[in-house]
Amino acid sequence: EASDPFESQGRQITARELLDQAGRNIRGDLSQHPEVRARLLEAIGRAYRRQNEFELSVSFLEDAERLRRQLPDPDGSKRANVLTELAMSLRDAGDLDGAQTALREAVRIAESNRSLESMTYAKLLMNLGRVELSAGNPAGAKPYFERSLALQRELLGNTHPEVASVLLDLSSVHLWEDDIAGAERRVREAVRIYSETTPPLYPDRVTANVAYGEILVWQGRMDEATPLLEASLEHQIRLYGPNSRQVAASYALLARARNGQGAVEEAERFARQALQIHIQTLGEVHQETGYSRTALANLLLKRRKLSEAEDQLRRSLEVYERTLPPDHPYVASSEHLLGEVLLRKRQLTDAEGYLSAAMNRWKRTNSPAWRAARSQSALGEVLHLQGRLAEAEQHLREGYKTLVADEGADRDARIAARERVERFYIARGQRERLEELLVATRSAQPSRAR
Repeated sequence: EASDPFESQGRQITARELLDQAGRNIRGDLSQHPEVRARLLEAIGRAYRRQNEFELSVSFLEDAERLRRQLPDPDGSKRANVLTELAMSLRDAGDLDGAQTALREAVRIAESNRSLESMTYAKLLMNLGRVELSAGNPAGAKPYFERSLALQRELLGNTHPEVASVLLDLSSVHLWEDDIAGAERRVREAVRIYSETTPPLYPDRVTANVAYGEILVWQGRMDEATPLLEASLEHQIRLYGPNSRQVAASYALLARARNGQGAVEEAERFARQALQIHIQTLGEVHQETGYSRTALANLLLKRRKLSEAEDQLRRSLEVYERTLPPDHPYVASSEHLLGEVLLRKRQLTDAEGYLSAAMNRWKRTNSPAWRAARSQSALGEVLHLQGRLAEAEQHLREGYKTLVADEGADRDARIAARERVERFYIARGQRERLEELLVATRSAQPSRAR
């Protein structure tokens, strides 16, 4: 009826308006056949999720799941599918506990019905991995993705778009592990599959191009990354509108690319756009909003806007305290940057606290060792400024040795660690100790640096 000109009276009816009307109609018409009603509720919930309307999505999917419990479902697959969809929406809304609860129930249903060789189970495995990844546990996510990939290849073949989707998930795990080569291999395969099987504006194909742009940024290939990300941004805007989390992700990556090209002012502008979109679409208390604040703070630190950087980081930590497990890597990253800000502001006692917390948290997350070493090096400088020279020397040397030996270490962190040990030994008139350290670590340096 909404597309009837007598009803629309000249208004252009959008897909979103049709969806909203469909939602109101299905909830208002209790005479629908229960099976049809359950399918419609699930379809509407899925459509809202794909439009980034997670609260509405959760509401409709919860209605569908309640109805599915009362309907015949011999192998449990229909209810398991709804629970998987619900878990996806809960995860995107930032409710990781709720997502895990829904997935555990779906696993119970699949196992009790021995439906372990099905696409339902493959998607369930994939989403279990995604929840683990969102919780900052790439080691826990990886086996789920690998099992899902193997099952989907068995069921669908090697060139199906669903296979490409899991490959993108695995590339994210490789990035968490600092395995850039592995991430690139997975992304390239996904891009190839999508290019052979889907049109240019297929949403997941655009997502794959954004993922490839991220790999290029990690590799420091900014001149290649920038045009790819700019083209992907245009596609994201066409698909989702100018204010969506997908557009925000492209802005965030463009901020990193332009920063790498030395255009720091433009990078800051892109980072602010990403943050503003996340606030508008996800709200203040969402982990992606916190992550955007941390990314912006990193640029503000480089531009010596220390007060605003401190404010953004403190706000990100408040968000993480409410939305993430305590030892999530995002928490350690914000603590590290806040310690760096406070170091530059010469608030040394507070800087020591945050850098120590970041160093220890990095170690507890089993993240690559260079991340803890980065915080350890900065902590060494704090101790140097406090006159605690023996402790300072130990942290500065250990942090530098770890960073210089790790090919995956951040280039800026490696440079900063060297500058810190140089300042320490030169200030104490111990150039021979400095030279001894540099000579000892020269052979351990990687052949190339990112």
